[in-house]
Amino acid sequence: VAAGGTAHAAAAGPGGVGSLRWPGAPLYFVGAYCALSVGPGASLPAGHRLAARAVAAAMHTAAKECRKGKNPYAARLSERQMRQPAPEEVEIDGGIPRVLRLVPKSERHRALMDARELHVAPEDAVLPHEELSRYEVIDEDFLIQVRLILPEAVPAGRVRVAFTDQSVEVWAAGEKAFYRFFVAKLYKPIIVERCTFKVSQKNMRVIVVLHKFDNLCWRFLKG
Repeated sequence: VAAGGTAHAAAAGPGGVGSLRWPGAPLYFVGAYCALSVGPGASLPAGHRLAARAVAAAMHTAAKECRKGKNPYAARLSERQMRQPAPEEVEIDGGIPRVLRLVPKSERHRALMDARELHVAPEDAVLPHEELSRYEVIDEDFLIQVRLILPEAVPAGRVRVAFTDQSVEVWAAGEKAFYRFFVAKLYKPIIVERCTFKVSQKNMRVIVVLHKFDNLCWRFLKG
């Protein structure tokens, strides 16, 4: 058993290519997956113990190399495999992310964008979230203008808008609060690619332009 255990430990070692370890990676197998090295009893308790001892011995040897600042698996890893993934960079504009992440579709009856991403600075977390209830709707041919009235002046760089085929959400990050306008279901579907918005900081307004599929008048904004 001792001789067999030594052989299996070599197969599982960092320099081996046996079935106890995936070649070039610190990934080990026990049970039926290592039957070619352990034998027909690999799926039995005795085979599990034998494989576990081999893997433990190999990992112990690899740990010694790691403590010395070496990577015992580097010899079999490509440069691409060794490269650490770069952290995802978030582009900031006006102190908040340029694009807010959309929430899962199952949650879009309550919101379109993840408002937590607005909290870039520590002081942002204490600002209240307020729903915008004052707005004007202008229906003209194929366009619907929704003119939102803000409680304070907000620069264009701190306004984010998201559209779906039948919903719209606006976030305006002010100095006193985060203001939101959200319609989960519009009166009729819209053409998302043609929808736009603009900000009038002087007049404290956000003008959202919805593009309709036809020029029929909308009786309501919300469906």
